[in-house]
Amino acid sequence: MEDVLVTIEILIKSLEQKKNLLLKLNEYTKKQSELLMNEPMDYAKFNNIIENKQIRIDAIVEIDAGFVPSYERISSRLKSNKVLYTEEIKKMKKLISEINDIQIAINVGEERNKKMFSDKVALMKTGAKTYRNRNDVLKKYQGNDRATHRENSSMFDSKN
Repeated sequence: MEDVLVTIEILIKSLEQKKNLLLKLNEYTKKQSELLMNEPMDYAKFNNIIENKQIRIDAIVEIDAGFVPSYERISSRLKSNKVLYTEEIKKMKKLISEINDIQIAINVGEERNKKMFSDKVALMKTGAKTYRNRNDVLKKYQGNDRATHRENSSMFDSKN
């Protein structure tokens, strides 16, 4: 029983850590959204946020990797002694529910950010294409202007 309680406490601490990491990820997702709405966008800050998010994601993966085997080790004893561990089970269920809610909020934010980023990239591509087209037109115009200028200058230079 003692080892089960110790493992439960470790699982609860793991869930609390995961919840805190997810809350931070959600903050970063909101900051990304703000950056995507700004013109011009600060790409250095955007990349910094991505790096910070990856650090949290790696930590969550590590927590999850340790959580599953620990839970599996005591799950049969938890199920057979539900009354004995009622409070601990309730606490874990509450944390898991909160974690799921945060994950949903993150997923919604990420989808919104993905769309905004795609739109921004498409707009940049359109802008680059427009710039190239304008540049081509300008070059043709300058080429025509030079040719016209040469033709006109030869008319004035001719000796009659």
